[in-house]
Amino acid sequence: MPFCNYCNSEFHNKCNLNKHQRTSKYCLKIQQQKDPNKIIERDIYECKYCQRQLTTKFTLNNHIKICKKNNSNLDILEKVEKLTQEIVQLKEKPVINVTNNTNNTITNYNYTSLLDYNNNLEPITQKFEKHYNSIEHLLRCDQKKLADITVQHFLSGKDQPMYFITDRSRNKFMFTDKENNEKEDPNAILLRRLVYRGLKPIIDNLYKAEFKNLKDQLARYLRNDIEASIQLTRIELKELEESYKKTNILEAGDDYILQLSKCLPSSIKDRIFHDSIGFSMDEDLSSTADLQIELEKATRIICGYTANELRDYKKIYKETHIIKGPKSIIEDPIKIKIYIDFLND
Repeated sequence: MPFCNYCNSEFHNKCNLNKHQRTSKYCLKIQQQKDPNKIIERDIYECKYCQRQLTTKFTLNNHIKICKKNNSNLDILEKVEKLTQEIVQLKEKPVINVTNNTNNTITNYNYTSLLDYNNNLEPITQKFEKHYNSIEHLLRCDQKKLADITVQHFLSGKDQPMYFITDRSRNKFMFTDKENNEKEDPNAILLRRLVYRGLKPIIDNLYKAEFKNLKDQLARYLRNDIEASIQLTRIELKELEESYKKTNILEAGDDYILQLSKCLPSSIKDRIFHDSIGFSMDEDLSSTADLQIELEKATRIICGYTANELRDYKKIYKETHIIKGPKSIIEDPIKIKIYIDFLND
């Protein structure tokens, strides 16, 4: 039986012995030690991805399976294939064409459909998170404001759902399906369901956090028998619960529907026009109205003082829940109730 004269290993035949002396690392090391000048002939298999050299084809094949550079190439190929599929899908998706009468050019608007969001509410939630993310939004934002956010940030833009109203007096809301066929959405129920489901995680988180906070405050005031603060905290809890209920645009969405009917475009052509000029005329009109409301709120009279005069006392109350104010109000049992309502507003 042949054996290796370097490492004394035995083999069944000379062919295996020769291969061993060319490829075995520990034997090659012994060979180099015994004869540093010897030229060792060995088989070299190089990885085409990372150029690493290996001594057998078997080890090369195993290496290729785990080669990081090879995996990176596979990842890139997978991404390219995925992007290719998305491009094919976009090409197959129907688009709305509008002709510019000035130069006879045709512009494509790749609007989505409300039906695209039935199983994926995350985009809706993300839209509202940017504009509805604090307890102040929950306490002060009514259904009218929710409708404004819906129109301005979910139903506007060339890549957002096509949604419009063809009869404002009868609240005839319309949307386009995945083939761009016009469909009616009676009483905006489809839209309200999607918006409420997308908005609810945000509302629930705000409500839970503030409810726990107020309950903790109430417990502290009860332990210390601070009657005024106890009553105020209970009022705040009640306001919080009422605000939370008002956000349910499915059960009672009349104000939401009314505001939608005022803000939505009246046709596909009208929607395309607003998207093409890049801004909403409703936003400009509402900004003027908001300014007037802000001025009226700041100058209204509370117990002989303007709200603007009392703003510092209100800021102290918001931060500390300590009631401070003019003596003529604090010492009057009738005025103090009105004043407390103002502080909580």
